[in-house]
Amino acid sequence: MKFLAAVIATVVLGGGAMMGMGYSQQSAAAAGAAGGVSCVLPPGQGLPAVGPWPDTLNSVHVAQVAAAAGFTGPDLTIAVAVASAESSHRPHLTNQNTDKHRSVDYGLWQINGYYHPEQMATGDWANPWDNARMAHSIWEESQNWGGGWGSWVTWKKGLHTKYMAEATAAVAQLTKLGSDAGTCLPGPAGEGGAAAPGGPTECAAVSGGVPANQTVAVRHRRGTTTVHRCLAANVAALFNAAQGAGLPLGGGGYRDPAGQIRTRRANCGTSNYDIYQKPSTACSPPTARPGTSMHERGLAIDFTCGDGTVRLGDQCSRWLLANSKRFGLTNWPVESWHFSSNGH
Repeated sequence: MKFLAAVIATVVLGGGAMMGMGYSQQSAAAAGAAGGVSCVLPPGQGLPAVGPWPDTLNSVHVAQVAAAAGFTGPDLTIAVAVASAESSHRPHLTNQNTDKHRSVDYGLWQINGYYHPEQMATGDWANPWDNARMAHSIWEESQNWGGGWGSWVTWKKGLHTKYMAEATAAVAQLTKLGSDAGTCLPGPAGEGGAAAPGGPTECAAVSGGVPANQTVAVRHRRGTTTVHRCLAANVAALFNAAQGAGLPLGGGGYRDPAGQIRTRRANCGTSNYDIYQKPSTACSPPTARPGTSMHERGLAIDFTCGDGTVRLGDQCSRWLLANSKRFGLTNWPVESWHFSSNGH
């Protein structure tokens, strides 16, 4: 993010179809490709959730991490073009500026460490997923005071425009691949692969534990919450609504069988009886037997509020009890933090 220094873009990625367009024209042109959804690429085609990552990413993977961070519509396309202008899609790039602070820009969107220490502290700038979240946080704050993309000098100088055609094509390809695979969701998407086609599409048809490839990691301001793909759109909408209400809502969702066994061992005891036979209500806190948990179906979330578990009467609990049902989730009264598709 070249606040005070000239931008050097070493790789020119073809296609000047949008050169000379104003912001409104670029937005209109981008909107057709970007649509109103965010997509993750089918398994084997997405950027891995865990590094190491290539020295240079392709533009579709940049579109994927930008979508996962929360960019949608025309701003998703612009985000890809800005990353092209800022770093040529090099996640490990650093640049020292000539300002009096000798500030340094980092990663895909060249986040300035001096001007944005809060965002830099939220993750690893060299991780494309984290850098995209940092960029989205800065963009979102700028939106609140009308600055939009103005925090990036590349955008203010129009240096991103020569990359808009390729960015539009990248977002269109992301949307096509995700749509074909059934892995597109409204709002922010997940990372590092996606739910595979197959398996129930209606939550009422899900029974027993499900494989991880039927789940989606829904991204939100507190991280990610993984749920069955039948519930993912509702959960994404719930977190967006909670964020709009100013609530620091997070939570853990899906557990694979091994995860449920670990949870039983921690909450119920270590013997074979404790893990597989002890009644759930005899555990502290109550924990379903392996194979019977709604978490294993991806249909339950244990919500957190800030740095702690949701507690009855706190701001997150009050909001969830008032709003969760419109997103397909019901509280299990035994645990103030536990919500599921059927209330169990």
